[in-house]
Order: sequence, then structure tokens, then C-alpha cells
Amino acid sequence: MKHIKVLELSEADRLKLEKGYHNGPTHNYRIRCKSILLKSSGKSASEIAEIFDVTIPTVYAWIKR
Repeated sequence: MKHIKVLELSEADRLKLEKGYHNGPTHNYRIRCKSILLKSSGKSASEIAEIFDVTIPTVYAWIKR
């Protein structure tokens, strides 16, 4: 099994992303926030892609944005 790279987030960053997920201006913004939070909790890109029904490159684009 491949090693999953976990994003390291500060507590301030995590709180901003959680606020963005719950109160973000657009659906796409909220989904990007949630995908970054999931990645920081140890989910793989393929698991996140399956959750949101998107491709793996889309997940990587969200995280790098």
C-alpha cells in the first residue's frame, strides 16, 4: 500500500478551513475546504475523490490551490 501524505495544518488554519466549510460563499469553496480537512485527517486522494465523486487530479488541484 502506498504511503499517504498527510497535510500538516496549524490550529488557526484548521479553524479557518472549518469556518470556510460551514460558511463559505460558494459550494465549490466549501467542498475545497472539506477536502483539505479530510486530507489533513489522513484520507488519501483516492478516498476523497470517491467521497465527492470527482477524479483524483481534481482533488490534487483543490489541495494545491
